[in-house]
Amino acid sequence: MLCDGGGPVVLLRGHQVAEEAELHLLWTRPSARRRGWGGRLLSWWLARLAKRGVKRVLLEVRADNSVAAPLYAKLGFAEVGRRSGYFDGVDARILAREEGACEDESDGS
Repeated sequence: MLCDGGGPVVLLRGHQVAEEAELHLLWTRPSARRRGWGGRLLSWWLARLAKRGVKRVLLEVRADNSVAAPLYAKLGFAEVGRRSGYFDGVDARILAREEGACEDESDGS
């Protein structure tokens, strides 16, 4: 979590089991969105996982989340499945990032 005087700016929650990890939450305060905070925190977490020997990272994202899709693609995530109607009737895209996936580390946004 990254905070400023107004409270949390960005929050990431995930877990690791052996050589696999799962991202459960990546949230950015609405007033701080589109500034690269989420990308920077996620890039930091992915680098930390790599140092711990994680080979695969999974996440689920709403199929209609057009803001998150480019960020995840930029960080090397690719769709590996779908869950129909998972988010209140909206499909979930299941994304995975394998060790060695291409990542643009220029600014994490």
